[in-house]
Amino acid sequence: MENFREHLAKSPKYGFFAAFTLVMAAFSANISANQTEQTLLLIGGALTTCSSFSPENCIEKTSLIGKKANQFQLTGKALQEIKSQWPDDSTNNRNETLRVLSKIAKQQPNLIDKGSLLWAWRDLDSRSLNNLTDREYNFVTDMLEVAVVDAKGQRIKETVQSKQNNEPAANDIVNFISATAKVNRKQQS
Repeated sequence: MENFREHLAKSPKYGFFAAFTLVMAAFSANISANQTEQTLLLIGGALTTCSSFSPENCIEKTSLIGKKANQFQLTGKALQEIKSQWPDDSTNNRNETLRVLSKIAKQQPNLIDKGSLLWAWRDLDSRSLNNLTDREYNFVTDMLEVAVVDAKGQRIKETVQSKQNNEPAANDIVNFISATAKVNRKQQS
């Protein structure tokens, strides 16, 4: 013990290190004590849900009121933001993307749906579209997407009717998640 005190007196940074280690150990123990059991549920991207976006997934083929598709607009401001906030160092992909989007903006100055945007892009330069990474592609579509609004300027949201799903497995997943949430709420009370 005497050696430790002598060593500490000669080198104060060891005291800081010892105190830091004790604090971190106590913090880690506290985190471990507060952990709760969790369930990881992997659903995948092919879950079909009855919605205003996907009425073909509904038992009854009635038209749901709500947002039917995403809308995009290629404005000068959006193109400038894409240029200034490009998500990586690929200046070639950025420049090619901006070149093509500028042409599309002249051809399609108004709102455009995603299919029309992608077809116009493919028609002008499919290579530049295919060269984008997933991150770049998602960045561009996010930057060009605009809110879907009604005549009063109010945002229109997608409507979901899970009880009308025509795929029983989708209902099973929704019911499992709902039941799990109810159990967790009861356990927390």
